[in-house]
Amino acid sequence: MGLGGVGASPHKDGIDTGGAYWAPKAPIPNMEYNEQDYPILYLYRDEVTDSGGAGTYRGGVGMHYTWKPHRTDQIQNVLAGVGGAVPLSRGISGHPGTPIRPRVIRDSDVNERFADREMVDSIDDLEGEVETLPTKAADVQKPDDIWEVRTAGSPGYGDPLLRDPADVAADVARSVVSKAAAYDVYGVVLEMDGSDVTVRESETVERREELRDQRLVNSVIPAEEER
Repeated sequence: MGLGGVGASPHKDGIDTGGAYWAPKAPIPNMEYNEQDYPILYLYRDEVTDSGGAGTYRGGVGMHYTWKPHRTDQIQNVLAGVGGAVPLSRGISGHPGTPIRPRVIRDSDVNERFADREMVDSIDDLEGEVETLPTKAADVQKPDDIWEVRTAGSPGYGDPLLRDPADVAADVARSVVSKAAAYDVYGVVLEMDGSDVTVRESETVERREELRDQRLVNSVIPAEEER
């Protein structure tokens, strides 16, 4: 089980991996307990960059978690998710969050990686056949098959170009927003120096004006000088 993000509001950001609003006391399982009770081994569990919807207030990000069978010939997985075809909420003025995405890599080389003492922190780095599954599915997982479930992100609120650039820089420092999204969506130009992320103020002002001009070009409403 994983936790999705909680949506932004008119006055604050959403909650990262905050769970479902209709089940406020539902806990997320402890990975070590699951490994103790079931024949599985987790590869990783972390938050997903850019999964929270952009906005003046950012939507909460979702997470992804990955596992393989451990000391067993196979396990049966049953998935019953929602929000896979489209996001559960579009948000108000802001961008929607990402939908959930379950996928499996068949016949991966994960055991060879382990034999070489390599850590796996992304199934995109593994060899094998990638299959995206529907949100409601049953699957037999073999020892070399890797399952990953990405939970849903949540929508943002308001115009991303009005977000405080310092907040965008803090999001990038936490890896919940990518540097590319900061530039392309929020219009914030950043300077990276190791773990330090700073805003290039004058270039950010210019970039945001550029993005606003692009909106006018792409708008179905004529610009004022064309009316």
